[in-house]
Amino acid sequence: MVFLFISNGVKNHFMQKLSPKCYGKNAQTFIEVNGFVSPCCWLVSTNKRADLLKKLLGNKFDKLYITESSMDEIKQIYKKLENTWKTDQPFSTCLEECRNNKNV
Repeated sequence: MVFLFISNGVKNHFMQKLSPKCYGKNAQTFIEVNGFVSPCCWLVSTNKRADLLKKLLGNKFDKLYITESSMDEIKQIYKKLENTWKTDQPFSTCLEECRNNKNV
């Protein structure tokens, strides 16, 4: 199932730093065997990255399982991640994996 997480209204200065792979026509949803839902395979690819996402999302992190929330609810939780792109400090995993090298 393809599920576009990122809203099209976010195209602003963040695109100068990032070219998110979870944005646009090739966006995919990742549902891990344990039911964890993510717009990106990199977000929890290491324990450190998972811990950073937990820190960002707080107690809502536990709601990112398909057994705990609807896809619409999960999409809303990820808005907090998306909102970091509108700042001078995008979420570190996004910056590491989706940096727009042309404008670094």
